[in-house]
Amino acid sequence: MLSFNLHYQRDDFELSVEACSLPLLTGVFGPSGIGKTSLLRLLAGLEYPQTGEIKYLEQVWFDSNSCLASYQRPIAFVTQGSFLFPHLTVAKNIKLSQRVSASDLAYLVESFGVKNLLNKNAQQLSGGQAQRVALVRALATKPKVLFLDEAFSALDRKAATNLLKILKKWLKQHRICSLLISHNPEDLVFFSDKVLLMEDSQTLTLGNSLELINQYNGKAKQAIVLSVERSERLADEGWRWFKLGQQYILAESPEVLDEGVHLVSISPSNIVLSKQFVESCSAQNQWQAEVLSVNSLEGTFYVEVSLEGVAFKVPISPRAQQTLALKMGEQIFLMHKAVKLHNQF
Repeated sequence: MLSFNLHYQRDDFELSVEACSLPLLTGVFGPSGIGKTSLLRLLAGLEYPQTGEIKYLEQVWFDSNSCLASYQRPIAFVTQGSFLFPHLTVAKNIKLSQRVSASDLAYLVESFGVKNLLNKNAQQLSGGQAQRVALVRALATKPKVLFLDEAFSALDRKAATNLLKILKKWLKQHRICSLLISHNPEDLVFFSDKVLLMEDSQTLTLGNSLELINQYNGKAKQAIVLSVERSERLADEGWRWFKLGQQYILAESPEVLDEGVHLVSISPSNIVLSKQFVESCSAQNQWQAEVLSVNSLEGTFYVEVSLEGVAFKVPISPRAQQTLALKMGEQIFLMHKAVKLHNQF
């Protein structure tokens, strides 16, 4: 599909990527300011590397002898800003560069919820409506490669989740190579065949989405994504029990849920530790885990635990560690309020 290696420098910023070949759907993940957007702009031809090669299948987009301009590359690019023509209607914005069939366009318009917006001027749209239109316009150009830079940021989570499912289905059906930048790790795990982790501008790793994101977030003390299965346990309306290994997780969940493996994110800072199971407790989630290590950093203790093979660090106060006296190898219970857990995929 899309393969490249490149070196790029602008003022004090430098980006180096060794030879890399991407699958059909790739997530791009890493800290803010690391160069994720710059990478997409380089691949799209909006900026040019000093050295390297960019190829789509056998078509060379950039090397030492040639460089295709952005408009010559079979791409579409959707960012946080919709960049619609404000004086034109939604219909005219979409049809300006339409290459898909009328039936495909009708499907996109209906599926992305823009049918009732077609006669509105783009300047009349809300941020979320404009992003929906921008996505339809991009897909209507029949691209071979689609770049998505926080393209769902103006949408609420329910709408973003629904559109991401529709988009993924379309991309796979039409074999459109895509790169998605998102701050939401669940979006990336659901969407991607693999993720390109950018820990710094010199270190890029392509690998399993769930493993790499949790590896990075575990070190950065951010949200951990759990791959869970549906359970037959009964729950109240709007809630669902899931199974992680031999343990159960209660989370808010949509009424309709696809079959297969699902995702739930947990924030280590929302976890309370206990040396025993607590009866008559409001925390409906109590999971047994193993203590891997206990370390102190800048006045906070970080207890690294393994929950069904997933490792992450739970922050606790010095007083809490003094009370619990946790040691490596001990069994511990992790307590997490169900209202803080949301299943989206």
